[in-house]
Amino acid sequence: MNENAKTIFFVAVAVVVSLGVWISRPRLRVLTSDKALPAVLFAGFDDPLSAASLEIVQFNESTATLRPFKVAQVDDKWSIPSHENYPADAENQLAEVAAGLVGLEPLDMASDSPGDHELYGVVDPDPQKLKPGDTGVGTRVEIRSQADEVLLSLVIGKEVPDRSELRYVRVPGRDPVYTVKLKNDKLSTKFEDWIEKDLLKLNTMDVKGVEIYDYSVDVLAGRQVPRNRMTLQYNDSDSKWNLTEAKVFRDGDWVAEEMAEDEELDTSKLNSLKWELDDLKIVDVARKPEGLSENLRDTGQVKTDAEGFQSLMDRGFYIVRLQDHFELLSSEGEISVSTKDGVRYVLRFGQMAGGGEEEADTEEEKKEEEEGEKSDEGGVNRYLFVMAEFNPEAIVKPELEPLPGKEETAGGEGSAGEVSEAKASDAGTSEEKQAEGEKETSEDAASKDAAADSKEEKSDAEKERERIAKENKRKQEEYDEK
Repeated sequence: MNENAKTIFFVAVAVVVSLGVWISRPRLRVLTSDKALPAVLFAGFDDPLSAASLEIVQFNESTATLRPFKVAQVDDKWSIPSHENYPADAENQLAEVAAGLVGLEPLDMASDSPGDHELYGVVDPDPQKLKPGDTGVGTRVEIRSQADEVLLSLVIGKEVPDRSELRYVRVPGRDPVYTVKLKNDKLSTKFEDWIEKDLLKLNTMDVKGVEIYDYSVDVLAGRQVPRNRMTLQYNDSDSKWNLTEAKVFRDGDWVAEEMAEDEELDTSKLNSLKWELDDLKIVDVARKPEGLSENLRDTGQVKTDAEGFQSLMDRGFYIVRLQDHFELLSSEGEISVSTKDGVRYVLRFGQMAGGGEEEADTEEEKKEEEEGEKSDEGGVNRYLFVMAEFNPEAIVKPELEPLPGKEETAGGEGSAGEVSEAKASDAGTSEEKQAEGEKETSEDAASKDAAADSKEEKSDAEKERERIAKENKRKQEEYDEK
């Protein structure tokens, strides 16, 4: 075989091999079938408001684990059963999910063969049926009514090639695979996507003061090791921070410290602290142990078991006896924040936590990572024990304007009375009236003029008094509502 012939042979072999690969490569296709498509997949689910629970089960292929998530109405409130019925901010999101699934119409049938379920990513994530190494596992969505009736059960698979708005889906227990128009961006199994993430809902303009308490805990000895304490107040009038107290624990005693003449507060860091407190976000929650009172400083009592103590310690929180009472301490100290409306937040910082719930290895999340659209802003996840206290003394009391005295508003009445008495005296007898008729007429006219002036003065004074009373009432009601 000459060189040209060899070249042609090798090219031919390459073409044949490539053709073989192409032919054997699995392809997503639309099945040509005479079977009629159903008008809708779930005819009984026609009202999104009938949804009382939503369960989503995702499969993470990289870890071969299932991640179930459920949000449901518990005692007429949307809650998350998997997280101790933590309140869910889910009404609108669930309505969007349900509305997107009501009247779901199949556009085509991609396959009616069970062997193609893996190809289209619609394998049911059923823990009883899945085996190690399974691929093509979809996301199962199930919606139930208040009576626990299944309104919809669907396995959502892969995206249709070049049609991002279309998905392959299958009804569990049935073979046909359909293509439907569906957006599943709201079908998240992340806890933080279903709650109000803003931890404190703090308005930075309302921050009145901050107390920083730096200490550690000697776990073996069961005691607190104080280091320093600092109290700062924020003044709205000049937008400045003021150091009201600074102490260092030295040789068993608290020692006051003051700034040197050439030192000043780092206001930029303090302002950043306000913003960071406002930016605290919830990524996961854990219920505190039963029997742990809301404020140990008030009760001094602890009623929990060894498991409860261990649960706290694993997260960096310790119940320590201080003199005659118990107190909850944290491994990384604490910060207290006081606001204008009398609320005092106590934040105890514990151990570092993982990244919350495991990230689902879904196509959408991979795409977000590639495009840099992840909403998480990095930072450190840490356990935080939060308590809120109310201090009415922290609320600025209203300055009420004193009401004008009664003598001021009634000043004209005395003059009018004197004129009336004079009039009666002057008119003692009919003869005197006749003799002094002109005088009586003159004095009577003066009396009427004085009474009219007095009435006008009284009206103005009463109006002012009413105005001040209404304004004082408004100020007091605003104060009482805080």
